[in-house]
Amino acid sequence: MPRKNSFQLKDGSLIDTVERPSRSQKKRDSLALQKIGCELASLSAAVTDLMPISDDLRRALADLRAMEGLDGSRRRQIQYIGRLMREEPDPDGIRECLDRLKQGLPLRP
Repeated sequence: MPRKNSFQLKDGSLIDTVERPSRSQKKRDSLALQKIGCELASLSAAVTDLMPISDDLRRALADLRAMEGLDGSRRRQIQYIGRLMREEPDPDGIRECLDRLKQGLPLRP
């Protein structure tokens, strides 16, 4: 069971605060978004232009596509894309678009 943060008042009663995700859960979520970013990088620029992503993420994906053979640089760029994915307002919309592409459906209904 995840830990809860609680505070004890002077009268002895406890106040429970909202549960926060664990550090491990935050890392799993971050790696999942980074993986989605890698999937986006494997798509063509024409396809990613149809997706609901920010301009910063588009530029980062274009930079990653342009890198060849630079393992350290690619790794850092993928981490940067993961950070941009965490800042995206609608990562679920991006996941839905990728799922539609995998099923062979058009991006826009």
